[in-house]
Amino acid sequence: MSNLKMVRIQAKIDELFKELVDLSDVKNPDEKVNKFYSRSLAALAIVMQCGAEYDIAAQSITDGYHDLGIDAVYNDTAQKKLILVQSKWRKDGLGSISQEEASTFTEGVARVINFDLTGCNAKLSAKQSEITDALRDMNYQIEIVYCHTGNQGMNEYASRALNSLLNQVNEDDSTELLTFTEIKLQDIYEYLANGQINESIVLNDVLISNWGSVDAPSKRTMAQFQYRLLESGIINMEISCSQRIYGIIKEVQKLIKELKRFLKHSQKSFFITIME
Repeated sequence: MSNLKMVRIQAKIDELFKELVDLSDVKNPDEKVNKFYSRSLAALAIVMQCGAEYDIAAQSITDGYHDLGIDAVYNDTAQKKLILVQSKWRKDGLGSISQEEASTFTEGVARVINFDLTGCNAKLSAKQSEITDALRDMNYQIEIVYCHTGNQGMNEYASRALNSLLNQVNEDDSTELLTFTEIKLQDIYEYLANGQINESIVLNDVLISNWGSVDAPSKRTMAQFQYRLLESGIINMEISCSQRIYGIIKEVQKLIKELKRFLKHSQKSFFITIME
């Protein structure tokens, strides 16, 4: 029996990325179909994480020979994030990330962090300047994303190399210079089924009128978020998050996700204010 979720995801990707994905380097006709879906999946991950337009996301694709295991690179200047994506198209909708796949991706990310793009392909090389700028910018966070159409999450054994890299870069729990996100079959299906509502937030849309930190009992930043829905009343929430400003934004993203589940398709436009 065919996997109905995969059938629908495939049809939606055909609709969204038709003629947007570069396949000029794929000489074997038998490989073109799988390459189209795998590369489209990498671009879709960029859309899901950053809210980029589909054509812009397609331009972020770096997949090909000598790609260092990195299938897409996107510099999100609004959220101050450098996104590195690896994607795998499982046409049966089963499985997860293998140890070999995770290790290859981790090694590629480590090389990027070490400014080592030696021997990489032209598409990845073209991103070198913006990668370097992001790595050197104090305000940037690096997010590595593994997007696949398997129905299972990465197991502990496969994630060892990745967790080791995260620990090396971040050093302690208070610093999140490098983060990891896994996007699986169900995540992709829910996103496409819900009308591609962007779960990310652009900093230009957020007014931070006041925020600060306290030293006791632990060093935290406090902020109050007010969601003013155009036709749905007002919701006030108070949260605490890590002191770095991107920590605040991550918490906003989580709240927006829950809010959008509540609103579904009824009202997609709303304003966000962060105030004392």
